[in-house]
Amino acid sequence: FSVIGEAEAPSFLAAQPVTMIWGVGKALAATLERDGIRMIAQLQRMERGDLMRRYGVMGDRLYRLSRGEDDRPVDPDGDAKSVSAETTFDTDIAALAELVPVLRGLSEKVSARLKKSGIAGRTVVLKLKTQDFKTRTRNRQLGDPTRLADRIFQTGLDLLRRETDGTKFRLLGIGVSDLSDDEKADPPDLVDLQSRKRALAEGAMDTLRDKFGRKAVETGYTFGKGRAANPPEPLEE
Repeated sequence: FSVIGEAEAPSFLAAQPVTMIWGVGKALAATLERDGIRMIAQLQRMERGDLMRRYGVMGDRLYRLSRGEDDRPVDPDGDAKSVSAETTFDTDIAALAELVPVLRGLSEKVSARLKKSGIAGRTVVLKLKTQDFKTRTRNRQLGDPTRLADRIFQTGLDLLRRETDGTKFRLLGIGVSDLSDDEKADPPDLVDLQSRKRALAEGAMDTLRDKFGRKAVETGYTFGKGRAANPPEPLEE
């Protein structure tokens, strides 16, 4: 066998059929064939946004893997069981309005880690620690795996609303478990018709952040908001 370096990967892949991309099975290959896409070189000439408009979150995967970009961590001790991010506040917080922008920011960090690793999670887990150091953990299983910040945030927010009863919290965390490959993540929602628009908007934000950094684009939840806290770190367990 031979080892292909990072610089040589795109040119090597360009001459290969799309079926060489990990995760492109018969169904997706047939869809790409109908769209006239047979070779990886064709994917390399397409923009990330165009691929996501056509194929949803799988479009982002096609964009990255067709260029040899696969940042999924190699863990010799086994697969991660969850991906999460949490932060400890300098001052305890009780108000939902103050917790919401923090939750959104943490959800975006978890989402970024999932997308970078090519994985998704089916169970959203909310973690809270009260001012007297008691831990509350709440979770909700989704109908299908997700890697989208919007779905993680909205699910976590619903769980958080049930806990904001005047209790002061010193720690807030959000994460996902029941991890799997992201090939089947976030299919179109036939009930929430706005979900696809939010997913496309999130994809556009990701593209801008890839080029200009995370602070290049912020949502209304996080722009100019937030409380002093220790810097949150994404966690894998």
